[in-house]
Amino acid sequence: MAKTPSSKDAARIKAQELRERQAKKERKTRAIIIAVVGTLLALAIIAVIWVVNSTRSNDSNQVASGEFTPIVVSSKGVGVADANAPVVREYFDYSCHACANMDVALGAKLWESVKAGEISLELVPVDVVRMPWHYAMTSAAYLVSQEEPEKFEQLHHASSEFFKSQFDSGDGSVIQDEAASLTKVKELATQAGVSKAVVDRISLEGAKGVLEANTTEWKESEVEGRESLGTPEFVTGGKAVHLNGETVDELLNSILSAAKGE
Repeated sequence: MAKTPSSKDAARIKAQELRERQAKKERKTRAIIIAVVGTLLALAIIAVIWVVNSTRSNDSNQVASGEFTPIVVSSKGVGVADANAPVVREYFDYSCHACANMDVALGAKLWESVKAGEISLELVPVDVVRMPWHYAMTSAAYLVSQEEPEKFEQLHHASSEFFKSQFDSGDGSVIQDEAASLTKVKELATQAGVSKAVVDRISLEGAKGVLEANTTEWKESEVEGRESLGTPEFVTGGKAVHLNGETVDELLNSILSAAKGE
């Protein structure tokens, strides 16, 4: 015959049920806390990865460190020095119309002299006119000269030709506009055969560090015979080259003669 539980037994059973319910509630709470902490940890990891990748992406658009960096051109190629050829350094601004005029008139023959081993060039972009075109093109120049040097010559001269055409026609809609400049420079790079991976990295900000360093070096350098700061400026052997003559050949000869110390 079953016995009716005493009041003590009933109390004991009730207490056991309460303990079990409390333990179950605590387990559920712990599970929720663990899930929340796990989610927060995962989000934190994702955030760190995003920051790292974002930093790497930004770094990839920086075409050079904030140090004085000439673009070397010799008979051995772009980015390769030739110890046997006298060095002619050209300070210029991609948005300087006199620089563009000089390159359009003289650039092809000057580069022929480079390829023949008569001289080597150190191209040094500096801040003078500071149109948006200059920043987009300088970014492109450093990226292409470093990543795909065989494409640099065509891009460099194409920039001069386009800028001259716009300046001569009084059309500043591209060269004075940031977005339009960036788009056109990327187009010229693509036409020169530069890969999409490199073209996509061309930016308005990527070369500002090296431009600042180049400009500081230019202003502080001691150049014999320098009468004033202006671009284009050719320097060889620590001396300013005074361009003499009216024809392309005469101008070229003044540079080559100075480089040879004549």
